[in-house]
Amino acid sequence: MSERVRYIAGCMTGTSLDGLDVVLTEVRGTGLEMTAHFHGLVSLPLGDLAGALRHFAEDNTARPLDYLRAARKLGELHADGVLKLCDEHLPNDRLLDFVVAHGQTIWHAPRDDVGHLSWQLFDPWPIVRRMHTPVCYDLRQADLIAGGEGAPLTPIADWVLFRYIAERPTIFNLGGVLNMTYLDQDIRRVRGRDEGPCNLLLDGIVRHFYPDRNYDAFGKIAQQGRPHTLLPERIGAAVDERRPERGRSMGREDYGQQWIAELVRDLDTGLSPEDWVRNILDCVAKRIGKILIDLTKIGPAIFAGGGVKNRFFVDQIRRFCDVKSPTKSTVYLT
Repeated sequence: MSERVRYIAGCMTGTSLDGLDVVLTEVRGTGLEMTAHFHGLVSLPLGDLAGALRHFAEDNTARPLDYLRAARKLGELHADGVLKLCDEHLPNDRLLDFVVAHGQTIWHAPRDDVGHLSWQLFDPWPIVRRMHTPVCYDLRQADLIAGGEGAPLTPIADWVLFRYIAERPTIFNLGGVLNMTYLDQDIRRVRGRDEGPCNLLLDGIVRHFYPDRNYDAFGKIAQQGRPHTLLPERIGAAVDERRPERGRSMGREDYGQQWIAELVRDLDTGLSPEDWVRNILDCVAKRIGKILIDLTKIGPAIFAGGGVKNRFFVDQIRRFCDVKSPTKSTVYLT
């Protein structure tokens, strides 16, 4: 029997709301024996949708019609992305087998009194209509209804992609939230968790002081700021105070824009906006660096996610964990 081969488009808009990524993957085999091969990537801006989705996720009021319109527009944007992806990267002799789309998390409540809940806003029907292909979406619900957290989303995918690395790497997703996957060649020992806010803090402080910007491109603002001796620790203490109970996944509902504004007000230091951006970046980088030091006996670290593009951020992580030392973890960027 020949090996089963599928061409799948995977779509993601993350917590940071900085765009839509659509990836073409060739998947061979089935179950835990499958392998995945990258074929191409298309990225599209969210445009006006970003503001609407952020408004919803910050627990602001909206009409039901506003949610419906945003879901449809998000579905249309996904259809645009999948169509562009296929035009540019799908082999001429292949058809797309199906699409996997996460949608945008509006609210995550994995330990609500009613049950384990999470809402990923999305309308899949524009893709179905225009691409004539099945769409898999609402990805977290199977785990939630079984009593899980529904997050992180990637541990099994991390195992499929990186299980061949003998040194048992740890995967760091530098997204809105820092997600970690602890790999093992035995999948029964693979573990994943949300470790704390990442780009939620870095992007949030930029939007607080620079309303016309959504993030600090390449860390240029942070590089202009002065490091403060105690501020990163005070920020870290405020993060821990706000942090949900240990082990629960987290998101924008825990560290939203209002919380950022309250943080600046409560830690009134008279620092410049550039200094604030620098010290929040240092706070997050120090925390990741400490985790890396604690993992030195486990194996290398693999960094992924949007934060990898902020090379000043990555350099600060390296500095705080001194990965140049042969006793420290090796950091790989994906």
